[in-house]
Amino acid sequence: MVVVEAREYCFWHVTAGFDSNHSLETRKRVRFLTLRFGSEYSSEIPSKSLRPSTENLNFWATHLPFSSSGVTAMDSFNILKGYGKVDPVDEQPPFLPGTRRRSVLIAVSFLAILLLTLTIGFLVGALIHESATESAESSRLTSDLTESIRAVCSVTENPDYCFSSLSPVYGWMRPDPESILKLSLVVSVKELFNASLFVKQLRKTSDEVLTANSNGALWVCETQLEDALSRLNDSVAAMEAAPGTVVLTEVKISNIRTWVSAAMTDQETCLDGLEDRESAIFNEVRVKLQRSKDLMSNNLAIVAHMKELLDKFEMDMH
Repeated sequence: MVVVEAREYCFWHVTAGFDSNHSLETRKRVRFLTLRFGSEYSSEIPSKSLRPSTENLNFWATHLPFSSSGVTAMDSFNILKGYGKVDPVDEQPPFLPGTRRRSVLIAVSFLAILLLTLTIGFLVGALIHESATESAESSRLTSDLTESIRAVCSVTENPDYCFSSLSPVYGWMRPDPESILKLSLVVSVKELFNASLFVKQLRKTSDEVLTANSNGALWVCETQLEDALSRLNDSVAAMEAAPGTVVLTEVKISNIRTWVSAAMTDQETCLDGLEDRESAIFNEVRVKLQRSKDLMSNNLAIVAHMKELLDKFEMDMH
């Protein structure tokens, strides 16, 4: 028996109808197209024969009229035996788009975390470097400022007192004579203000204790100290400069020297009025005014030697 090779295509068509008992029966029409012979065959198979088995295949082989065109029942059986076999390609798992998308998301997340970690590490390193640099710079400036204050105070009559009055309050400032002079003037204003306030409070609270003459002397002292305080404030204001302009000029130096000298004269007038007063109260006033006088003397000495100090620091007078 010769088996004729033919490529068969099978189509299943489901139909419904009533059998002899008037019950609904489902039938499936199997249509085979034989491309080689160009013929078409069809046969109705009961629904019970839907699953391919040996019994069903034998049933199909006896019911399909393939032998009329040269294809034997055994040929049909051989053809049907191949039906239902799965192509190896069909057994491969279907491609899941979500799997690739999940892989991409994981990769992107990893790169983002890595980039964030590197960025944070870079910022922390930069901050540590900047902090160390600022610390070293601050230490250098502090050392330079200390030496600068000593150099400026060296022109005064009492360099040690000058340095001790400025070193606790200088904070951060430029280590140059202009900045140190301004600081010295501010310290003098503060000390003179405290002395003036003490005299004012003393006069108000001691009216019943002091004689009229002593009370009058305190009033004159209070007035002189207010004038001296006003002149020192003018000196501090002269040290202010707009951005892009010079701080000290020949005119400013001359004005500051005049104002500081006048403030010292006002304070001397106050002390002269208290010279003959022998009491603990007046002694305390004299002690406070003496500290203020020494500070203003330092200011006057620094102003008088400003050109020399600027040359020492390689700065110019404008």
